[in-house]
Amino acid sequence: MGSWKEKICQGNNCFNEQHWHLAEKAYLDAANELEQEWFTNLTDVQLMMAWMANMHNLATLYETLDSSNKCKRLPGVDFERSSPT
Repeated sequence: MGSWKEKICQGNNCFNEQHWHLAEKAYLDAANELEQEWFTNLTDVQLMMAWMANMHNLATLYETLDSSNKCKRLPGVDFERSSPT
């Protein structure tokens, strides 16, 4: 299992246990590792999908913490909380 996969799993476990800062760190570390691998092989769809899933996890974490300002700064994430009508 690659290091980024382990970090995503670690982030998911920390998220489930509500260890928010540890989950954030694990997701950010995974994103950095994924970007390094993916940008050397842009045709690898598995790396692209893993990066997207990881960024979704990070966005979900920020939404859970009501940190929408952090979420808006994530690359590839168009986050706008809509108000009920």
